[in-house]
Amino acid sequence: MKNIMNISTRDQVFLNEVTQELARARIKFPSQPRYLTLAALMEEVGELAQAALQHRESSVYGEAIQVAVMAMRVAIDTNPEER
Repeated sequence: MKNIMNISTRDQVFLNEVTQELARARIKFPSQPRYLTLAALMEEVGELAQAALQHRESSVYGEAIQVAVMAMRVAIDTNPEER
């Protein structure tokens, strides 16, 4: 696949992992009101911050994936214009 967006292979791997986790999350938690999705995003941001501040490098990547997934869900899943 040609890289037309000029992103690195590492970026592509991360985005693929986000996409896979997004699919799992939508199966496990199909639909939620925006306030619950936003609360889950904030929880994930807190967990990412803790991992980074406590130098738990092995956890930072996974928490960043969770933040990206929940940010996507806030933007896409709870937008009535996109349903």
